Amino acid sequence: MLDEMRRFYFLLALLCAISFMSCKEEDDGKTYQIKVDSLVISDVVNADEALTIQFFGTAGPDGCHSFSRFEVNVKAEVVSIKLWGKVAGNVCTQSIVPLNEKYVIHPPLSKQLTIIVNQPDGSFIERRVKVN
Repeated sequence: MLDEMRRFYFLLALLCAISFMSCKEEDDGKTYQIKVDSLVISDVVNADEALTIQFFGTAGPDGCHSFSRFEVNVKAEVVSIKLWGKVAGNVCTQSIVPLNEKYVIHPPLSKQLTIIVNQPDGSFIERRVKVN
């Protein structure tokens, strides 16, 4: 009888441990580049003002996908931007995740800026901003 109780409690503890581990959501480390459908940016900005860029598109096909970070490289008057997403979780909603993110370039700004948004397929969106 004592062996049966030990076996029962052992199996119960094992089942509890397995169920807790299966419910734990972990970031599996999967990242991907997000395709930007459009952006909103001023054509003209003052040199002492911040320039805000608003990005639109789809961050992912379901609730496990989300916006993660901006990758920004600045060379002279050219600002190159990539948007990255991440996949996390095991149980996902079936809702498409919209992209609606802002990036701010703080002053001082150059005479003219070229903003390049790199896309996953190698293409890009380019906008020029005049700085007064």
